Amino acid sequence: MESESEYSDSYAPPNITEAANSACENILPNKSRSRYELIYKKFMDWRRDNQINSFSENVLLAYISEISKNLKPPTVWSMYSMLRSTIDIKHNINISKYAKVKAFLKQKSTGYRSKKAKVLTPQQIQTFIKDAPDHRFLFTKVALIFGIAGACRSHELRDLEINNVQDLEKALLVTIPNTKTHTPVHHGLLQLQPVTITFVKSI
Repeated sequence: MESESEYSDSYAPPNITEAANSACENILPNKSRSRYELIYKKFMDWRRDNQINSFSENVLLAYISEISKNLKPPTVWSMYSMLRSTIDIKHNINISKYAKVKAFLKQKSTGYRSKKAKVLTPQQIQTFIKDAPDHRFLFTKVALIFGIAGACRSHELRDLEINNVQDLEKALLVTIPNTKTHTPVHHGLLQLQPVTITFVKSI
């Protein structure tokens, strides 16, 4: 019978190992990869400063406990999630199995209520677009129209260029590249009606 060790990475040819490592580097989401790497680096620096070589459950628990003293529970959960991904990719260690860490995170979240962002009503949006002076708020109005009426994500607004918008006199044809769904482009017609705004997307 073939032993399990015959299937270990130590028996993989160098080119296969290199290809696997390269593929792993691309697993992290492109948009937030730098954030993942920063969180991972902070954890690794903490290990080094405390002369720790292990990724044990107690080590992770101690680190999560320390950072939770100055951070809100949702932020700690987010950092834990990023550490879980990076440690798994870089060290093949699955920290999601650490029950004590999860229990600690859940306990810290008990009773926490996040502050809800204030949301404009449709009437307030219409009033702002109609009555706010253009010399001060024109850019904000454009962002509001594209962001809300066009259901654009923040990075889509950021990446829009002048050549993505075509003036059709009674409407604007908008091309939004690099969407979250990774489709090449999607288009929308922004109908230029007084005050009332309609944005229809079609792929």
